[in-house]
Amino acid sequence: MGNYLAMRILTSIITLVGIILYSALTINAATAITITLYSIFKLSGLLIDILHGENQLQHRMDLTGISYFIQGMLFLIAFIVVYQFTNSLNLALIIMTVSTIAAGALFDLKATARFQRITIEFDKKAITSLLVECAPAVIAGIACSAASSIPRQYLSSYAGSAALGAYSSAAAPIAIVQMGASYIYNPLLSYFAESYTKGEKTTFLKLFIKTLAGIALVGVVCSIGMSVFGEKILVFVFGTTIKQYAYLLQPLVICAIFTGTMWFLNDLLIALRSFRATLISSILSLIASLIAMVPMIAVFSLNGVTITNIIACSTSIVFMLYCLFTIFRNRFKTSKEKLG
Repeated sequence: MGNYLAMRILTSIITLVGIILYSALTINAATAITITLYSIFKLSGLLIDILHGENQLQHRMDLTGISYFIQGMLFLIAFIVVYQFTNSLNLALIIMTVSTIAAGALFDLKATARFQRITIEFDKKAITSLLVECAPAVIAGIACSAASSIPRQYLSSYAGSAALGAYSSAAAPIAIVQMGASYIYNPLLSYFAESYTKGEKTTFLKLFIKTLAGIALVGVVCSIGMSVFGEKILVFVFGTTIKQYAYLLQPLVICAIFTGTMWFLNDLLIALRSFRATLISSILSLIASLIAMVPMIAVFSLNGVTITNIIACSTSIVFMLYCLFTIFRNRFKTSKEKLG
C-alpha cells in the first residue's frame, strides 16, 4: 500500500500543477484561483478513497459509508455557513477542504489502520511499475470522459452557449442515476475479483446478473420519478425558462443507464486486471462519439448529444462484454482443466 499511496500523491501533485498551468493560460486569474481551490478539495477526497479501497478488500464498506457521511455533513455545513456569512466561494472551498482532510485524519486513518499498516514508501522502481501498469486505465478514463464532453462542446459551437446551458441544466438531475448505479456495483467489485480468482463460476455469474438487474432497476425507478417530478425539479432549481427543455429528461435517463452499465463493465475489467480491454473500449467509445455527434446533433439538436452518448456507450459495452466473455471462458476453462 505504501508505494501505491506514494504514487497517488505524486500523480495528484502532477495533476494539480497541470490544472494550475492550464487555468493560468486560458482563463482570468480570479477564476483560475477558484478552480485550483476546487481541484485541491476534490484531490483530498480522492486520496481518502485509497483508504476506502482497503476497506473494500476487507469487506468493510460500512466504514466507507460512514466516512462519506461524515465528509458530506462536514463540507455541506462548512459551505453553507462560510458562504452565508462571507459570500466568498474561495473561502468556502478552503474550509471544505480542511473539513475533508480532518474527516480523513480523524476517522479514515484510524479505521483503515485496523486492517492495514498505513505508510508512504517512495520506491522508484515500484512506483514506476505501478504507473506503467495503471497508465492504460488512466488513458481509458480520459478517452471516456472526452467521448461524453466533446459532443457538448460541439453543441455549443453548433447551437450556441445558451443551448449548452439548457442541456447541462436538464442533465444535472440525471447524475442521480449514475450515482445510484455506482453505489450498487462498487461494493461488489472485490467479491467479483474473489470469485474469479477462486474459479467460482456460479457466484460470479449470479453477481453479474444481479448487478445489471440492479442498475436497470435504478433506471426504471428514476425514469418514473423524472416523469412525475422531473419538470417540477427543473423549474424549482432553474426557473420557468427551463420548462421547455423537460423533454430532454427521459432520453437522458436512458443514457445514464447505458453510462452506468459502461462504467460497471469498465471497473469490473479493471478489477480483473484487464487494462488493455478498458483502454480499447474507451478509444472505441471516443471514435464512435466523434463519428456520430455531427449528424446526430444536426438531426436531433439537443437530444443529439444524448443519442451520441448512447451510441458511444453502446459501442464500449458491446466490446467489453465480448472481452468479459472471452476472459470468463478462458478462466473457467482453465479451472476445469486443472480439476481434470
